[in-house]
Amino acid sequence: MKRIGIFGGTFNPVHNGHLQAAQGARVELSLEKLIWVPCKNPPLKGIVEGAEAEDRYEMVKRAIAGTPAFRVSRIELDRGGPSYSVDTVYQLKSLYDAPGTQWYFLLGSDAAEELSVWKRIETLLEQVRFAVIQRPGIPKKKLPFSDKLLSVPVRTEPISASEIRRRVKEGESIEALVPAPVAAYIREKGLYRGGVG
Repeated sequence: MKRIGIFGGTFNPVHNGHLQAAQGARVELSLEKLIWVPCKNPPLKGIVEGAEAEDRYEMVKRAIAGTPAFRVSRIELDRGGPSYSVDTVYQLKSLYDAPGTQWYFLLGSDAAEELSVWKRIETLLEQVRFAVIQRPGIPKKKLPFSDKLLSVPVRTEPISASEIRRRVKEGESIEALVPAPVAAYIREKGLYRGGVG
């Protein structure tokens, strides 16, 4: 059976914790392909501050280069208005689906806590298997639809994108927190210098 994962997020910026979660989930779930989907305008978070959508897309593209199982999609960036996961899933399935394909939607436990307010969540639960990344040592929370969620234990560094943005603004090093091509891109474009966002 073919297994494909979807990993959505603002990736503002993409960091080593994201990569560790994606790689760990790819192995744990035996994913043939993992599609990274940078969000343009997530409805539950509002407009993303910090780097523009194109810059976030480019950082993900650079971060995953060299990992054949990883792809980055522009689906949400090219869509007008708010991006809903249910629409993204249908679009990705129209591009990559084949008979017998099992689809997984990766998310952190913080995002999983909000599943009950996601647009057309019942439809989504029929279309994909939600795989919740569980970091060791972090207590499991009571999540909505917990009987339909798959817990995926993955070792990740406790890295925060907001901490990275703060460090850049303060002129501190981020080299240990993001892949080298991402750090170079942030420097080259002067991202995150104007505010924490």
